[in-house]
Amino acid sequence: DRDDLEAQRRGLAMVARKLADVEHCLHADLEGPTEGRHALRLLDELDKQKQVAASRLRPLRLRAILQSRDSSGGLGQEAPRLANEVLQQPPPGTTRPELLFWKASAYLLAGDRATAKVTLREVASLTAAAEEDADAPGPIGVA
Repeated sequence: DRDDLEAQRRGLAMVARKLADVEHCLHADLEGPTEGRHALRLLDELDKQKQVAASRLRPLRLRAILQSRDSSGGLGQEAPRLANEVLQQPPPGTTRPELLFWKASAYLLAGDRATAKVTLREVASLTAAAEEDADAPGPIGVA
């Protein structure tokens, strides 16, 4: 029993290290194709081990594909599917404009400029609306 528990502990520690490595590779601006490809390899390893929920890996995989700028091997077609799935179940801490930016990037990677353009317009309108809300004066008498 102790050996089993120790093996599980080591396995979970390894998963946690790989997830931390993936997060370290991924950048908010999606720059760094080499790091993106490295993150994809780590995510493939994690997916094979079946110890991390797909809902946790999905947004990381999308970001890794976009950052790697690799549309080969079906990744270009996988990216829009993942983007739509991530929009349905957004990870904690992400904003709608950020998710839509990922979606637009995914469609560009897949070669679908029309959908990417429509999605980028939505990002622009959401961003403009947020800026207007921030600039709007508060109610009278409220500092």
